Amino acid sequence: MEIINKDLQKLDEKVTEFYKFMVRYSKDLTNLYGKEIYEKQFNNLLSLTNRINPDSEFDSLILKNIKSNLTITDLIINYFNNPKFRISTEKFFDKIAGDGTWAFLEQNLKDLPWKAYWETSEATENKNLLRVDARSKESVDIIDRELPIIKKNIINYCVEEGFLPKDFKFKFLFIPHFDENASASWRPATKILNLYLNNFTFYNKDGKTILDPVYIYNSIFHELIGHGLHQMFSSELPSSINFSEIIYSITPTKSVAEGIAEIRAEESFKLLEKKLKVEKGDLELYKNLIKFHSCNRYEQMFFSLLKSKELKERKFDGAKEVLKLTKNYPLSQYYKYAYNKTFFGTLCDMGHTFGRFHYQKMKDFVEQQHGKGILDQKEFRNAPLRGLWSWEVYPEAVSYFVKELKK
Repeated sequence: MEIINKDLQKLDEKVTEFYKFMVRYSKDLTNLYGKEIYEKQFNNLLSLTNRINPDSEFDSLILKNIKSNLTITDLIINYFNNPKFRISTEKFFDKIAGDGTWAFLEQNLKDLPWKAYWETSEATENKNLLRVDARSKESVDIIDRELPIIKKNIINYCVEEGFLPKDFKFKFLFIPHFDENASASWRPATKILNLYLNNFTFYNKDGKTILDPVYIYNSIFHELIGHGLHQMFSSELPSSINFSEIIYSITPTKSVAEGIAEIRAEESFKLLEKKLKVEKGDLELYKNLIKFHSCNRYEQMFFSLLKSKELKERKFDGAKEVLKLTKNYPLSQYYKYAYNKTFFGTLCDMGHTFGRFHYQKMKDFVEQQHGKGILDQKEFRNAPLRGLWSWEVYPEAVSYFVKELKK
């Protein structure tokens, strides 16, 4: 798929280069010289977008996507470094994450599933009593033995199910280092999937150390047929929507990348249940943990926004707001005395927090246009992987590719 309009082709290249600078400047907003360069280049690029008349539907999507990425990111930058920023925190967040997202976060806080939280926490704690340290020699030996088998199982399943082409090339890089903050990661430039010791979970069963396959298989599916395939299906598209570390690093695209990866990771459960005969109870426990982790991310994001709102609106009391919404006094006190992040500290979590949310918005839109279950059909299921778009343009883009695949 190519851009037809020559001016748009040039803009596509320019804006991709600008994204590199934009990402770096976003990490150092205190640099006033960087601010001058940013504002000059941003205004120039935005003016160029207003002078281009697209020559095709695909051109229109590319242009709309460039405008979306630029304006959303600029709004975020202004929220942090413009003392005259006057948009309320609620309206600001709806503009950068989508209409209704503030209300969605409020509702999530009201509806936290405390009973299910407790039951899942108890089940997890009981299971963890038998947990074995992944740093032990026995655990590392098991990883060395099992990793080639895991790779073979996943490749065979994904090729058999049509997710991966037979000639798909990638490498595992196992890093025998335990770091609680390190997670499995896909490196687009090298097509290497990094795995760390803490990505593997071990338990004692009848006096023997065994590897729990659920977490590691889910993590690999997330990276491989999520991010890896997303990169593959984006590789021949224009640079501004090509899956690369730079395009992934801008805030409006992160939730699209992570939403795809989280949905694709669910395929691991089918392999684990059908092929490896993992007990349903273990799978259900992990599925519940995913749900609750998602609820917790929404909660933490909302709390950080309330903290930022307190800084901008001196009379606003976030703890009272939490109490009003939840009728949960201990939670309001946790917010007041223990939670200390503002939105500046959680901005980097936007992708993982809203991945499923924006994927579902896309799916709802596409099904309205093309019929329920369209993306579950084999010939269309990779349409969501074609390009790394802003969440704002993503539903239209996927609908476009479904239409093209029907031809």
